Amino acid sequence: MQVNSRVFLKFQFEFFRKFKILLATWIRSLFAFSVMILYCTIGIADDSANAADSATPTQTTAPQKVIIGIYPMTVYDLNMASSTFYMDTYIWFRWKGDIDPVSSVEFANGVEGWSTLKVKVYEAPIKQPDGSLYQSMRVTGRFFQPFSLINFPLDHQILPIVLENSAYGIDQVVYELDNRDTGHSPHLKIPGWSINGWNSSVAVHKYDTRFGDDSAGDLSSYSQVRFNIEIQRPVNFFVFKLLLPLVIVLSATWIALLLPPRMVEARVAMPATVLLTAVFLQQSYTSTLPEVGHLVLLDKIYVIAYILILTSIALIIYLASHFDHQISEQLAITKKINKVAVFAQISIFMTGVAVVILTRAT
Repeated sequence: MQVNSRVFLKFQFEFFRKFKILLATWIRSLFAFSVMILYCTIGIADDSANAADSATPTQTTAPQKVIIGIYPMTVYDLNMASSTFYMDTYIWFRWKGDIDPVSSVEFANGVEGWSTLKVKVYEAPIKQPDGSLYQSMRVTGRFFQPFSLINFPLDHQILPIVLENSAYGIDQVVYELDNRDTGHSPHLKIPGWSINGWNSSVAVHKYDTRFGDDSAGDLSSYSQVRFNIEIQRPVNFFVFKLLLPLVIVLSATWIALLLPPRMVEARVAMPATVLLTAVFLQQSYTSTLPEVGHLVLLDKIYVIAYILILTSIALIIYLASHFDHQISEQLAITKKINKVAVFAQISIFMTGVAVVILTRAT
């Protein structure tokens, strides 16, 4: 019995030892399998995240918004021949961000940039209650605008000042107009013109070039602000300074038709003199205008006047060569024809001027 007990205990001890080894091996295998599953799961998650990142476009920061205000004080030396004018104006900027828009601002329609005077009001930008920065400057310079003269002297013109950022594209700086304070001085006067008001616009100016910059991924685009002063010539300038002298000259032609038919030399000399005078009158206003490839409104009126003057000369010569003014009946007919011609010419001139004015380009 004692031998059997020892054998049983030895068997029991051996069984538990092997069971312990088996259990430890099973636990290690389970741990290794769990670690492998966890590693594979993390790897798949990382791959999915990388794939999602590669599929999602990179988010870029929003461009810096710059609020611009413009307040012209004076406009002078308006030159139609060179399509230029001088303007003295205040311009201010408000912005939030690291980009200083004042140092990189450019006048897109500026002429002779070396002579453009820019004086900052403050040495450094001033911080506003909302946390934005503020800077103002006074600008005096010469600006360019191609004037349309097709309706001269009843033309409307605009005097623009165009601001653009020369260093930062539309993806970095965006302009916005300060409509609250933008305008022009109530004392702004332009000799020879009436001011109708102002308007403004904000646009994107796209250049069809990269300016040789190979690092630019796309064509250059910049934010742009345009401020326009609307002006027109007074009607009195057209009526009393341009139209009235022409009417007075034409009146000499009509008076020549009313002279006695026997005064042939005087009747022919007066319209001929009127023709030369009309040419000089036209040259006097044309010399103040640039060379254009079309007739302006006043040119069309002069064309009507030239036709009437030449018609008068032709009529006088015809009556002098086909009628014997020594015969009372033919003299009476000649006088009647002359009176009808005067009435017809006045009517044609007035109607022609009205049609030219009413059908002018808008």
